Amino acid sequence: MNNRWLCSGLTLMELLLTLFVLSVLTAVVIPAAGNVISTWEARSFVLQLEADIAYAQKRAMATEQPVRLNVNRGGLYMLSEPDGVLRRTIKSVRFPDSLSVVNNLEVTFQPHATFAGQSNGGTVYVKYKGQDYAEMRVSLLSNRTRVIWH
Repeated sequence: MNNRWLCSGLTLMELLLTLFVLSVLTAVVIPAAGNVISTWEARSFVLQLEADIAYAQKRAMATEQPVRLNVNRGGLYMLSEPDGVLRRTIKSVRFPDSLSVVNNLEVTFQPHATFAGQSNGGTVYVKYKGQDYAEMRVSLLSNRTRVIWH
């Protein structure tokens, strides 16, 4: 019997080469995955803002009170409704660090208007890492929210 086949295994050189290849692949994949996650976070945030706009309109009709949406350049959007003389915050959300807003927007959804839930409409421009990313338009008459991706 041949003793050469009894002592099979990996040499130190083969192990080092394997570790080197794995480290190079890891160095390439991790930054790319981080960018994908950041892009996914930005997209899901814009879609959540769109859903919250629809929620504000429906809440105005259900509670028969005006609901206000404030989007400010400081990186925060807030839903609020009247509570006596003051306003009560329904929801307050901070923008992810990678997103910014170009303009302030204040939309008030009215429960008793010509069209139920009618608002004053408006557009908010969202930037992702300084580049134009999305535009959210709330129509004046229909109150439909439309996201235009750039």
